[in-house]
Amino acid sequence: MVDREASSYNTATLQKWRQSREEDLAERERVRSQSHFERTLAWLDCKQRYQEDALDSLRDKCYADTADWIIQHQKVASWIGDVDRHDTLWIHGIPGSGRLQIPFLSSTLTIVGKSVRSSRLIDHLHQGGGLAVAYYICKYQPTADLDSCSDMLRSIATQLVKQKPELAAYVHDEYMQKGEPESKKTMRSLIPALVTAFSRTRIIIDGIDELVDTKQKEMLSILKTLTDGIPNGTTCKFAIFSRDIPLIRKAQRKQPHINLRDERHDTDSSIRTYVQHEMQLLRLDLHDSMLPDGFMDEIESKLVLKADGTSAGHPQLTALTIYQACFSGSD
Repeated sequence: MVDREASSYNTATLQKWRQSREEDLAERERVRSQSHFERTLAWLDCKQRYQEDALDSLRDKCYADTADWIIQHQKVASWIGDVDRHDTLWIHGIPGSGRLQIPFLSSTLTIVGKSVRSSRLIDHLHQGGGLAVAYYICKYQPTADLDSCSDMLRSIATQLVKQKPELAAYVHDEYMQKGEPESKKTMRSLIPALVTAFSRTRIIIDGIDELVDTKQKEMLSILKTLTDGIPNGTTCKFAIFSRDIPLIRKAQRKQPHINLRDERHDTDSSIRTYVQHEMQLLRLDLHDSMLPDGFMDEIESKLVLKADGTSAGHPQLTALTIYQACFSGSD
């Protein structure tokens, strides 16, 4: 009887010791992984907050539902899918295409510009799941002083590591421990390696045309190097949003592309949605019953036509000036 009780006690004690040991090892691993993660992000030294703020800014400029058609476009759907393994999709337009800035309406928005479309695509990919998603929004750079290419590479690497934190251990062991610098050369090697941890990756670059020519060339060359360096077994595609300028057109001429100037129907529909909503508010101020028949409908149509990248309407155009025009015979 005593031996049986002693045996049960020893078994229980051993089980508790094993459980405590496993919990201790798990905690040590958690601390080690968190340390690797934090040190890796510090090594990458990416100020990702600017990218997040830039994306938020583009979201704020997008009027509800006016950019949704881009994610339903056949070429975008094909790019999101896995038919072509390494396609780079180029989405381009004229400067300011799809902007509508109307001083006398309740707000001033860039409702369907190319960058707004890129933000809608980024959000759609993040919400869809099953994909690793990274993006980079170029900021206006009149000189070559700032190294946007290095910033882009480190931003992409940072986003990939954040989506799969266990990759930090790989970066730590294979790059940091070996004294590799966080240079562009290192990043060009690292990103294809990180991409292999995901079955499907989509990377969006917006606004390359904001950079000086030398930086545009360098960034386009880097993107091609990254695409060519993706090994078999994974699908990684890039999408480039920019103005249609000769340097970028030459680099992307063999890739599938969407010319936003050819999508006039969808653009007009988006603009009309916005204008109709805002004009409803304006009708209340102008006492619609006092206006000539069809006057406000004509204004709506003219505003849609004027959304060509310039401010729609005269800078001094207000509800009052429209009201006066109704009774003065002005145009």
